[in-house]
Amino acid sequence: MASKAIRAKAMLRGIVKAVPSGDTLVIMDLGNTASTEIPPERTIVLSSLMALKLARRGGKQTTDEPWASQSREFLRNICIRKEVKFQVDYTLPNRGLEFGSVFLGDKNVAFYVVAHGWAKLKTERDLDKDKGEFSPYLKELKKWKDKAKENGAGCWTKATAGAVRNLPPSLVGDPNKKGDITHLVEENKGRVRELQAIVEYVGDGSTLHVYLLLDYQHVRVFVAGVSGIVNEKLDC
Repeated sequence: MASKAIRAKAMLRGIVKAVPSGDTLVIMDLGNTASTEIPPERTIVLSSLMALKLARRGGKQTTDEPWASQSREFLRNICIRKEVKFQVDYTLPNRGLEFGSVFLGDKNVAFYVVAHGWAKLKTERDLDKDKGEFSPYLKELKKWKDKAKENGAGCWTKATAGAVRNLPPSLVGDPNKKGDITHLVEENKGRVRELQAIVEYVGDGSTLHVYLLLDYQHVRVFVAGVSGIVNEKLDC
């Protein structure tokens, strides 16, 4: 059980920089950082939530669990670049993880996610892996989960169409060279054509990793004519 001392901690402030999955946020901690310093980043996993797993890319590419992409995009859409309050409910140092509660204004982000069916709650077996620790809001989360399941919301739906992305080989860091950038470049070179994309993350001031829509082709884009300062934490 999360200790009373942890639950009583003052809220921290930060800005959401990235959303790696439907239960995890990378937050720039605005706590004690001077205005001239780059805020440190903290990866916060929402306590007691279990997101659907996204596909792994590269040599051992896997597929999404059903609705994993929609889960991550839901959380990203409501949180990215927003200022939030957060607290660390518990940590697992041996796994290098911080689990916490995140708030947009006075609204618990975990409630949004679970109420819309975009994350499940951890099972007793999963809680054992967390050394018996859990969210201080677990009782409310269970109520939202039951409502979402009853309503067939999000991942609780019986529909299957569009649940899993069909991901072609990545054009970034593919050790087997299955992805070929040449055809993509030739097809679009010199054409006045906008390509819709989702930014996966920003490597530095001139480099983006994106998913091109609608086929989720994974590419690295360099902004022409500029050179960014390299960030030590490239894969945020």
